[in-house]
Amino acid sequence: KGTKTLFSTGIEISKDFCDKKQNLIFPDYPDAPKLNYQISVITNKIRNAIIILNHQGIEPTTSEVKNIVLDNETVKKKTDFFTFFDDFVIIKSKSTRIATSLNYKKLKSHLLNFQTESDYKITFASINFDFFIQFQNYFISRNLQINYFANNIRLLKSILSAADISNIKINDEVKTKSFKASYIVTDSVYLNDEELQKLIQLDLSKYSGMDRTRDTFIIGAFTGLRYSDILKLTDDKIQNNAIKIRHIKTGKWVNIPIHQAIHNIIKKRGGLPKPLDHSDFNKQIKKVAKKAGISQIVSSNKYIGKQIIESRVPKYQIISSHTMRRSFITNLHHKGMPLRNIMDFSGHSTISSLERYIKSDLNESKNLLLEIWKLK
Repeated sequence: KGTKTLFSTGIEISKDFCDKKQNLIFPDYPDAPKLNYQISVITNKIRNAIIILNHQGIEPTTSEVKNIVLDNETVKKKTDFFTFFDDFVIIKSKSTRIATSLNYKKLKSHLLNFQTESDYKITFASINFDFFIQFQNYFISRNLQINYFANNIRLLKSILSAADISNIKINDEVKTKSFKASYIVTDSVYLNDEELQKLIQLDLSKYSGMDRTRDTFIIGAFTGLRYSDILKLTDDKIQNNAIKIRHIKTGKWVNIPIHQAIHNIIKKRGGLPKPLDHSDFNKQIKKVAKKAGISQIVSSNKYIGKQIIESRVPKYQIISSHTMRRSFITNLHHKGMPLRNIMDFSGHSTISSLERYIKSDLNESKNLLLEIWKLK
C-alpha cells in the first residue's frame, strides 16, 4: 500500500503525445492503436496480478506483482470464478463508468440465477460452448433481447481474458471466434431536417425544462456528439466558431463547425444549456417531440429471444438521446457527404461502425432516385 513502482512499456515517445490522465498515447500519433494496446496489456497484467495475489492471501507487494507481470510466477493456484469476478469488478470500477460497473453486477446476478436454475456449476473450466448455448436459452426463456445477451457475453469475455492474463487456466473454447454473440441492428429512428425544424420552431418559453431539453437535443443533432460528451460540453470548448472536444469513448479529437441553430441557442441563453440527467432527458424529449407534432406512425421491432416483435407506434415514443447522433450522421449521409468525412466529426474508427448509425427512409430514397433519374 502506498508504494509506487515503474514498469517499462518499451515505448519511447515525446511526452507531448501522452495523455497523462488516461495513461495512453493520443490517437493522432502514428501507430497509436497498436502502442495503446501494448500499454493496456501491461496495465491489465498489473491489475490482475493484484487480484490473483489477493486470492492467494498474499500481500501485493512490488516484488510479488512484478513476479506475476514478468511471468516469473511458477505456482498456479485454483481460483474461484465468482471470487475473481468480484475482485475484477472492484479494480475495474476505478477506471470505468458507473453504468459499466452496474452492468457487471447484473451479469453476476444472471450467472448466479442461471447456475441455480440449471444446476450448471460455473467455473473457469466449465465456461465453454455448452455453457454458451444453455446461458443463451436462459435469456430466451426470460424474453430478454438478443443484444442484451450479446452485451453480457462481451462483459463475460473481458473477465475471462483478465483471468487468462493472470495465468488462470480458462477453457480454450472461449478463445475461439465462435464464442461470440452477434449484435442485431435495431430499428432506431432519426429526425430529418423538416422534423428538426419543427423542434426548433416550437415555442417552449413557458416550459423551461422542456426548452432546455429541446436545445440540448438540437445541439446533439447538429454536432453528432454522444450524450456523455454533451454532459462535458462547456463554453470554453467553443473556439473559432467550432466545437473542439475529445470524444470520451474513443479519445479522438473532433473540430465541429457550429450550425446556425446552435448559434441561436447560445445567443438566447448566453451560453450552452446545462443538460438534464440522461434518464430524465430521455423521458422529457419524448414529450417535446409529441408537442412538436412528430407523431408519424413508424414500425418498431424488438428482438426478444428468437422472436421479432413488431409494433406500430407514434415516432415520438421511440425518440431518445441516441436519436441526436443518428440524425446527424444520417442527414449528412443523405446530403452526399462521404462517410470518411463524416467520421472526422463522429469520431468513429471504422466505416462499418459508422454505417450502423445510418437509417434509410423509403420515401426519401424514392425521391432521391427520382432526382437522379431527372439528372439523366
